[in-house]
Amino acid sequence: MGEYFDEDFFMYKEDVDLAWRLQLLGWKSWFYPKAVAYHGRGTGIHKRYSKPEILKNRKNLNRFQKSYSFKNQLLMEVKNELPGALLADLHHILFIKVARPLYTLIREPYLLKQYWTFLKQLPNILKKRKIIMKKKRIPTKAMRQWFKRKSDYLK
Repeated sequence: MGEYFDEDFFMYKEDVDLAWRLQLLGWKSWFYPKAVAYHGRGTGIHKRYSKPEILKNRKNLNRFQKSYSFKNQLLMEVKNELPGALLADLHHILFIKVARPLYTLIREPYLLKQYWTFLKQLPNILKKRKIIMKKKRIPTKAMRQWFKRKSDYLK
């Protein structure tokens, strides 16, 4: 729809969304270990390699960050997930989709309103999904490998 960064995202996760879409289109990404990047947001300064570390450091993020990140994660998943990957990872996805609202209800109830924002944006995201899925060039198996490789860094 003429966008590089998805304008429905405003901020947070827009870079991940772009990378996911580029992978679906068959683009390649390369790791160059000598590259240096600086990120001004500041959340990357916290060690977050394990789930307990991620949860522990969430308290250091402000509500604005968590709200947009939470909503944009949902938008990104609906927009880019391949049906075959969804089925293959259904057990994990269902756990997350049950655990996330429970965690939110108990620890961060202010995020629940982001579900409403997500639902308001859903029709536009589904239009974008249709375009993305028509243009995709990479099979589900290759996308699952891409995510597996990336998640290996988190172990």
